[in-house]
Amino acid sequence: MIGKSGDMYSTTWELATIPRDYGVGPGHYMGEYYSGISLHVNFVPDPFADWLTSSNKLARSISAGEDYTVALDKHGKLWAWGENGYGQLGDGTETYRSTPTGLAAPFNAKIWKSVSAGTHHTAAIDTSGKLYTWGKNDKGQLGDGTNTDKNYPVQVGSKTWKSVSVGGNHTTAIDTAGKLWTWGSDLNGQLGNGAGVTDSNIPAELVSPYDTYTWFQVSAGTDHTIAIIETGDTLGKALEWGRVTNTWMTTPGYDKHTPSALAILLSTKTWRYVSAGDCISIAIDNTGEIYYSNNLSNKSNGPKLSTQLPTSPTNFRAKTWVQVSAGKDHFTAIDDTGKIYSWGYNNNGQLGDGTTTTSLTTPVALTQNTRTWIQVSAGAAHGLALDDTGKLYSWGLLNYDQPGYWCPVCESLPCICGTPGCSCCPCHPK
Repeated sequence: MIGKSGDMYSTTWELATIPRDYGVGPGHYMGEYYSGISLHVNFVPDPFADWLTSSNKLARSISAGEDYTVALDKHGKLWAWGENGYGQLGDGTETYRSTPTGLAAPFNAKIWKSVSAGTHHTAAIDTSGKLYTWGKNDKGQLGDGTNTDKNYPVQVGSKTWKSVSVGGNHTTAIDTAGKLWTWGSDLNGQLGNGAGVTDSNIPAELVSPYDTYTWFQVSAGTDHTIAIIETGDTLGKALEWGRVTNTWMTTPGYDKHTPSALAILLSTKTWRYVSAGDCISIAIDNTGEIYYSNNLSNKSNGPKLSTQLPTSPTNFRAKTWVQVSAGKDHFTAIDDTGKIYSWGYNNNGQLGDGTTTTSLTTPVALTQNTRTWIQVSAGAAHGLALDDTGKLYSWGLLNYDQPGYWCPVCESLPCICGTPGCSCCPCHPK
C-alpha cells in the first residue's frame, strides 16, 4: 500500500476480479491456475475473470505471497487461495485452494482493514486494531509465543496496530503509537534488536535509541528490513538492517543487527516509500525519484540502495514515481501517469513486456500500458497489477510442486518440457 505499509514481493490496493480458468488443474495462485504438475508462464498481462460477481463482492485490498494470494472484499472480509502447505490461507486446513476461500470460523466473520502475505505466513489487522497471524511458524514469525504452525489466525499480543509487513521468516509491524516491533528469524539481524542471532517468537522492540522513534512505514524483505522514520529531526529518513552486506551504509560491513543509516550520498535525503525484496531494495524519495540496489547479478554484495534510473534513451529520472515493488530478482514501478515499468531478470516473463529478454538497468514498459494502473506487486518471478477500473492482471511464472507445463496449444497437462506439441504433451499425435 502506498503510505504506511510494506510487503515482501507485494503491496496492497484494490481488486475486482480473480484468475480466469485455463482449465489446467485444481488450483491457482497469483492470478493463474496451477496443478500439482503444472507450470504456467505468461509473458504479457492476462486479465482475470469476474470474482464473485453474483454477490458483487468487489475487493478493496490484495497482497501477493510467494505462491498464494490474500484479498479483502469491499465488506472487509478476507479471502485466500493458492498454496497452503503451512496453513497460510488460514482456512483451518493445509489444502491448496483453487478459488477464494474464507478464513476458519469464527474469523470468517471478522472485518479486516489490512493484510500482508509473505513466503509462507500471513498477517492481518482487523478494524479494532488487533493483529492476527497464521501459517508457517518455525522461527516464531507468527509472534504468538510458540514455534508451531497455525492454519487459523492467532492474535499477536494485546497492542493495537496500524500496519504490518510480512517477510521471509520474520514479521514487522508498527503499533498505533508509532513504535516498530519485529519478530521471527534473526539469522541475518533482520529483527534489528541488537541481540545478535536471536530469534523471537513474540514482538521485540528495536535496540535503543530506535525503540523511542516514531515510524512511518516498514517493509520486510526475505532477510532484511527497511523503514522510514516519521517524526523529529530524522523525519523521512530511511534505515535498513539485516542482510545488507558491504558498503552501501555509512559503516561498511556484513549483516547488521541494528538499524543503520544509508550511505553519505543518501543520508540527507527523505523518503516517501520503501520496498524490500530478496536481498534487494527500492525506494522513492520525496521528490518522486527512484533509488534502488543494483545487485541483481551479485546478491552477495547486498542491497546497496544507491543506483538511479538511466537518463538515456528515455530520461526515467525525469519521471515522478508513486509506487514501487521489489521482487526476488526484479523491480516494478508506477509513475504519476499510471504507467508501469519493470527491470531486472526476465527469464520467466516477469517484466510483463511480452518478451523473456532481461533488462537489468533499463525499465521496460508493460505491454498493456494503455491502461491506467493504480497498484503493482512484484512476486518471486511474476507480477500483478490493478487498473483504475478494478481489473487485476498477472504475468510471469506461476508454478506449484513438480516440474511440468501448461500446454498453450491444447491447454492440457502434463507437458514436462514446455514445448507445444511435444511428444510428452497430450496434443502430440501418437
